[in-house]
Amino acid sequence: MDKILLDDWHVVANSLDIVNGDKLATQLLGQDILIWRSKGEVHAWLDQCPHRGSKLSLGNVKGDDIVVCAYHGWQFNSKGRCIKMPAHPGKPISERARTTQFEVKEKYGLVWVCLGEPIDDIPEFYGVDNNYHLVITGPYEVYTSAPRAVENFLDLSHFPFIHAGYLGEEPYTEMDDYDVEVIDNEIHVTNATAYQPRANINSDEGVKVTYSYRVIRPLTVMLTKEPGTQGEKPSDLILMVNQPVQETRTIVWFVLAMNYGHDEPDKSFCDFQDTIFYQDKAVLESQRPQCLPLDPSAEQHQPADKSSNVYRRWLKEIGLSYGTS
Repeated sequence: MDKILLDDWHVVANSLDIVNGDKLATQLLGQDILIWRSKGEVHAWLDQCPHRGSKLSLGNVKGDDIVVCAYHGWQFNSKGRCIKMPAHPGKPISERARTTQFEVKEKYGLVWVCLGEPIDDIPEFYGVDNNYHLVITGPYEVYTSAPRAVENFLDLSHFPFIHAGYLGEEPYTEMDDYDVEVIDNEIHVTNATAYQPRANINSDEGVKVTYSYRVIRPLTVMLTKEPGTQGEKPSDLILMVNQPVQETRTIVWFVLAMNYGHDEPDKSFCDFQDTIFYQDKAVLESQRPQCLPLDPSAEQHQPADKSSNVYRRWLKEIGLSYGTS
């Protein structure tokens, strides 16, 4: 398994979806994961009973803090220790009869899991303060690799074609030059501009929008939209996080932060983001190879691809293999 991703944090759930006594079965980097909550605390376990390997998610949560295996009824407390074997009541239980547990945290309304040894904290959502209204959108399941999804997010030149009437439109297809550099092991894209007929749900006229991106981790990107005058706070901050379910199956999450529309229902923002993502989905799932090619000669390029080409070189330099070819 790719150690770079193994030791990173990945989103696996919306915190609001994991209530006390409830559970969620998901996957991360090909591993079956059980997410559940007891007494307010969220837990992330390998979704596998240590007895005979059946999925713990097939069982139930008893009394809010005991996970019961559906196969032989073994019961595990919130620390992962087996406390009851119904076939042998009253007999001592080995200390080795316990589940595999993973590091788990909650931040920005999301549940984050690290399958290995975290070398950093959860990525920082730069610039967000109390003036911003946070809305979580997703999960969006897409059959492609997570690096392909990231590259698409960095690409502005497809806006007039895939997102016509929203993030772009013809004849405004020409891309101005922009800046890309690697700073402190992050990719920074600045001065990227695009004409947008409807940049967000409150827009009713076209405007040229300035974008900046920060690729914070291999599968985590932050976008800043700055349609206001210089010196104003950005109108929109967007955190994109990709859950690499398998090499060519990804779940995409967005945290939207807006300093406008505080009285708008969250559904309005979700509906807008749904529209944009599902326009991308069909194209993403059509791309071949599904894994992102890091060989520069594997695909043709245009000058507007500067950000994605730097991303590909950066992934190769840091040695990422999962989801690349």
